[in-house]
Amino acid sequence: VALRNPEAVLKGEARVWLGTIHSVKGGQADWVYLWPGYTRKAAREHPDTLHRLFYVGLTRARKGVVLMAQGEAPHAYVWPERRRVYI
Repeated sequence: VALRNPEAVLKGEARVWLGTIHSVKGGQADWVYLWPGYTRKAAREHPDTLHRLFYVGLTRARKGVVLMAQGEAPHAYVWPERRRVYI
């Protein structure tokens, strides 16, 4: 974004938002990138609670969703089976 339109970044008009699923509740974007949670609190949550949370993240996308790598964190959320889904 900064390379394609640096003036928009300086004016605060950039079209990229970074936040938690909770912080963008009710918002939508063309593309949503989701990273698995890395907190101990998430590890203690009931799996259904985490599934509902990621459902909210998934439903914010108008065009598509990209599930990012889990990394090596011991408390990372485990993505379901990998496969491409087109809507």
